[in-house]
Amino acid sequence: MLRLRVALSAVTVVVLALVIAFAAGVSFGRAAATAPAGPEVGVMVHGDWIVTVKNGDGTVAQEHAFHNEFNGALTVAGILAHKNTTGRYWLTLSDQTGTGQNPCGDTTASSCFVFEPDDPNASVVGWFNTLSVTTTTPGAVVVTGTVIATRAGQFNHVRMLLSTCGGGTIAPNDCHPGSYGNFSARTLPAPISVIAGQQILVTVTYTFSAAP
Repeated sequence: MLRLRVALSAVTVVVLALVIAFAAGVSFGRAAATAPAGPEVGVMVHGDWIVTVKNGDGTVAQEHAFHNEFNGALTVAGILAHKNTTGRYWLTLSDQTGTGQNPCGDTTASSCFVFEPDDPNASVVGWFNTLSVTTTTPGAVVVTGTVIATRAGQFNHVRMLLSTCGGGTIAPNDCHPGSYGNFSARTLPAPISVIAGQQILVTVTYTFSAAP
């Protein structure tokens, strides 16, 4: 598992969890709390991906599980500094093998693009509006999306991005598409191949913990 280690105070660890929950559309009531002073701790960001490919009859053709590489330091830093407000997530599945066998759209499409339903990009023909974000698991953010392969192809690179808007007072539902920044990604050791009509279900679970 690849982990991000950042030296943060206990207060900042709490703020980070609140920021990620806010990105998922969760609101919090007004509260005042003071964290006791203590030694610095490291923060680990875990991204667990599950990619399930289903046939037209609903049977599972293949399933892949892997961890991502966190690359969203600039995105998170802007949010924590009140410079930016969170917006919406954007998921991409791409063929970066050089063979141009992306399974979505026509032969000119470079990636499968998946957006949240209220993102203006979600209405573009050939793109998908199935991305959803929940916090049903305590301390975790779960992002899910579904793609239907329009032709036989493959993908070997997955990426999650998060849009932000300048200023810290814009509501998340008013900040889309905003400006997308990296959050996490992974280049797979071998491509995932699909055929036309198969369903690609992606579930990404982000969790956060103090370094041991």
